[in-house]
Amino acid sequence: MISQKKDFIMSTTGDGSNLVKLADLSMIKNAGKESNLRERDIENYLVRKIASLGGKSYKFSSPSNRAVPDRICFFPYGIINLVECKAPGKTVTQMQAKVIKFLRHLEAEVLVVDTKEKVDIYINIMKEKINEFAKSK
Repeated sequence: MISQKKDFIMSTTGDGSNLVKLADLSMIKNAGKESNLRERDIENYLVRKIASLGGKSYKFSSPSNRAVPDRICFFPYGIINLVECKAPGKTVTQMQAKVIKFLRHLEAEVLVVDTKEKVDIYINIMKEKINEFAKSK
């Protein structure tokens, strides 16, 4: 099931860009079973999954900019993403959307996850990216 959704995400890009692949996670409908989870549950799950790939996720806060993404995620081979975590079904605020759009304009990979399923899809995409780097080294 995840691979089908992942294939769908990948086929929507056309140009093979991970930026678009990650942004398209918002197209996946939320699973009802996750509706009782809180944002911190999704965030803690994300942190554990990133660590399982040998990566590290740091809480990101900017006192003068409240709308920055929640996490800066570092992976092997210098791969860095920014992730905004939300409770299932919740969306980013108008200000967060503006910041995310600006960061993407700077070619930063920024995504929003609001379910464990979306975290799993993100982690699978990152596994593939890490494997691609490993093969080229």
